[in-house]
Amino acid sequence: MPNGIIKLEKGDQILTLNPREARSVAKTMGGLIEQAFSIVLHHRQDEQQSQIRRLQRRISQLEQAQQDAEELVKRVCEDLQTLRRQLGGRGGWFLGGRPACAAGPAGGK
Repeated sequence: MPNGIIKLEKGDQILTLNPREARSVAKTMGGLIEQAFSIVLHHRQDEQQSQIRRLQRRISQLEQAQQDAEELVKRVCEDLQTLRRQLGGRGGWFLGGRPACAAGPAGGK
């Protein structure tokens, strides 16, 4: 438009703004947009932090389950070795003639 005139339309209303008025409206709208962006950003950060906490809890649960499984394997191996000794060194058909855990628990721990 000539002389920097701006026409701002909302619904059936039309505002005719001179350059000074247009800059004022732009600053106001810019602040509102920046505020809305900040709210959305914080909301997304909260969601991500919540997801991180859920994943950390799940990792802790899996680590505990792994420790429990390793302890169970250790106890089973000890029981099998005790059974072999009680059988006088003969494993029989269910132990294949030698201790199933001769090398120790799974994972070499």
